[in-house]
Amino acid sequence: MVYKQGFYNGKKESERPCVSGLLDGKFGGQKITLDALHLIPETVKQIEKQNGIFLIGIKENQQELLEEIKMISADDKPIKQHSDSEKSNGRIDTRTYTGFALNNAYLDKRWQDANFQTVIKVERQSYNCKSKTESNETSYYISNQKLKQGITDDELFHAIREHWNVETNNYIRDVTFREDDLKTKYPTMARNMATCRTGLLNLLYQLKPKNIKAKLEEFADNFQNLLQWLNICNFL
Repeated sequence: MVYKQGFYNGKKESERPCVSGLLDGKFGGQKITLDALHLIPETVKQIEKQNGIFLIGIKENQQELLEEIKMISADDKPIKQHSDSEKSNGRIDTRTYTGFALNNAYLDKRWQDANFQTVIKVERQSYNCKSKTESNETSYYISNQKLKQGITDDELFHAIREHWNVETNNYIRDVTFREDDLKTKYPTMARNMATCRTGLLNLLYQLKPKNIKAKLEEFADNFQNLLQWLNICNFL
C-alpha cells in the first residue's frame, strides 16, 4: 500500500531531497528500506535521529564504504546465515543471506552519527530451466539494527526480499498503467494522474487479483462488477 508520495521533476538525483521530505515526521521513525542511491549521511542520520530503522543497499556510489564492507564480509565471522529457494517464471532462484556485525569497522567520520550496526551479504544464484544456464549476483546492505542470533526467520533478511515489491509496484505503473507514456509540460497534470494511479493501485491491492490487467479489462466489460467492487472497498 502507498501511504505517502512525493513528486520530483528532473534528474535521478532529485529523488534524494524528495525522500528526505517524505521522511519528515512519523515516517522517519518507521522501519525503512531504501535503494543504494539514498545511502548518504544526511538521510541515514535523519532516520537515526527519529529512532527509525533503515536497511539500505550499498553500491559503487559509496565506493570506500563498499570496499570496507566487502573486506568485513570476507574476513569476519558471520553472526548468522539463512538460505531460501523458489521457482517462478521458469527460473529457480536460491538466495543466501549472511549477516555480519560492524563492531570494529573503520568508517569515515562523516558516517559517525549513522549508527551502523549490521552488514548483510546476499548471494543470488539463478538457474534458467529452459536455457539451462546459471547466473550469480552478490549484493550488500547496511542497517542500524543489530541481528538477533538464534532466530531463523530474521527480520532484516525478510526485509531485503520484500523490498523488491517496490520494483513490482513500479513495473505495474509503467507497463499496465503506461505511466511513462504521459507526456505533458504541466506538472500539476502529472501529479494528479500519479495520485489517481496510486489510489487505484491501493484499491486493487485490497482486492488482491492474480492479474491486475485482466481485472481492469473485466471492469471495462462489466460496469456493474466495478460498482460492486467499489462498494465492497467502501469507496462509494
